[in-house]
Amino acid sequence: MNRVLSVWALCLAVAVSVFTESLVYGGDRTLAGASDGAHAWFVVERTRIGGTEWVLLHHATAMNCDCVREAITLPRAPEAMSALRGTLWIVLSPDRAGARRDVYSVTAVRNPATGAFYSDPPTRMAIHPSLSGDGELRGIAAFDDRLLALRSGAAGATLEELASRGWAAVTDAPATAGLRLTSLAGQPALVDPAGATTVRAADGHWASSGSAAVGSGFMQLISGAARGAALVRLDGGKRAIDYLGASGALRLATFEAPDRAFTVLGLGDGFAMFVPTGEGGAAMQRIDSVGGTVGPLAVMGAQPSDATAWVCLAAVVVGSAGAASGALLRRSWRLKSAAAERR
Repeated sequence: MNRVLSVWALCLAVAVSVFTESLVYGGDRTLAGASDGAHAWFVVERTRIGGTEWVLLHHATAMNCDCVREAITLPRAPEAMSALRGTLWIVLSPDRAGARRDVYSVTAVRNPATGAFYSDPPTRMAIHPSLSGDGELRGIAAFDDRLLALRSGAAGATLEELASRGWAAVTDAPATAGLRLTSLAGQPALVDPAGATTVRAADGHWASSGSAAVGSGFMQLISGAARGAALVRLDGGKRAIDYLGASGALRLATFEAPDRAFTVLGLGDGFAMFVPTGEGGAAMQRIDSVGGTVGPLAVMGAQPSDATAWVCLAAVVVGSAGAASGALLRRSWRLKSAAAERR
C-alpha cells in the first residue's frame, strides 16, 4: 500500500510540476538554445529558496540516448547563444541599466575513460571581453574561434567582431538595418523579417545564400541544421519545419506547438524539439529529416557513463602492463645470456 501511495504521490508531483511549468513558460516564448548539429544546448528555469536560477543543459548525439547533463548554472537569463564545434558562446543580458553584457563560452569534452561528457572549464565558463549594454542585441554567430554580434542603437545596427583584442566594428559589413544575426549551416548569416538570408563566406565576404525567402510565418532559422531550415508559425497554434531552397521552401514536418516555451534545434541529420518539464528538467521529441515523422515526447534522464569504455580502458591498462612486463623479462634474459657468454 505504501508503495502504491508513493507512486501516486510521485505522479501528482510530476503533474503539478508540469502544470506550473506551463504557467511559467506559457505563451509564445522561445526557449534559449543553440546547436552545432552534434551538441545541443538549452536553458531551463529552476526555482530555489533564493529565487529563480537558469540551468544550462547539454545533449550530444554521441550520448546515444534521450538524456542530458547539467552543464552549469547561469546567473541570469541568456540574451543570445551560438554553438560551433562543441563550444557554446553565451551573451547574458545586462543586470542593470547602463551595465555591459557579459560574454562567456564553454566547451563540451568527452571523457575517454567513461564516455560521459563534461565541461571545459569544468566548474565555470571562460570569460571574454564584455559587449556594450546599449541598444538591442539582434543576435550572435560563432565562426572559427571568434564571435560576431549585431547590436542596434540610435545610430543604426552595428556588426561587431570579438577577436583577441576585444570587440571592434566590422568595417566591410553589408547593410544591416532591420536584420538579425544567426547561423545558417554553420556559417554566420544575416536574415530579414521574411527569411531572406545573406551568409559570410570563409574569406570574410558576405553574399546571398541563394535560398529564397521563407515568407509568411517565418520565425527563425533552425540552429544546428545540417542544411538551411526554418521554423514557421502556422494558424491554429501549429508550427512547421521548412527546408530552404533556391525556388522556395519545402515543408518537412508540421506539429502542434507545446503550451510552454520550447526550442527546435538541428541534431545529427534531423531535428529535435526540447521543452522544460519543471525544476531544471527537460523532454525531447525527435523529428526525422526525410519523412518528417515526429517521434514521441520523451523525458530526458541524466547522461549515463559508458561502462564498455571502462572495459576498454582496463584492457588497455592490462595490455600495457603485459607489454611492459614482457619487455622487462626479455631484457632480463638478454642480460643473463650476455653474462653467461662473458663467463
